[in-house]
Amino acid sequence: RMAASLLFYKGFMMRAPPNTPTDFPALNQWFDAMEQLESYQLTKSDYYTHCWDLPPQLGGCTYEAGGEQFEKAINGERLLDDSRGSWELPLEPHNGGVE
Repeated sequence: RMAASLLFYKGFMMRAPPNTPTDFPALNQWFDAMEQLESYQLTKSDYYTHCWDLPPQLGGCTYEAGGEQFEKAINGERLLDDSRGSWELPLEPHNGGVE
């Protein structure tokens, strides 16, 4: 949930797509290992659900300017490269670099 909500609201990318350089290699190795577990795959949710579940639970969330492009990608408006909507078919792996 933190990987999704920090990206959406703050523009803070802690989880990088596979084979992408990151400031957090150990954390990303942990995510990679978890995503190989069938039990995790069966319970993992999507970024959209995580981001829109928080405001009612917390009473609101604060947006920062750095998260705008990720907010648009998670909401389906635009891919990170701004080429098209991120929910347009065919879907891009990892939501075009977001998930």
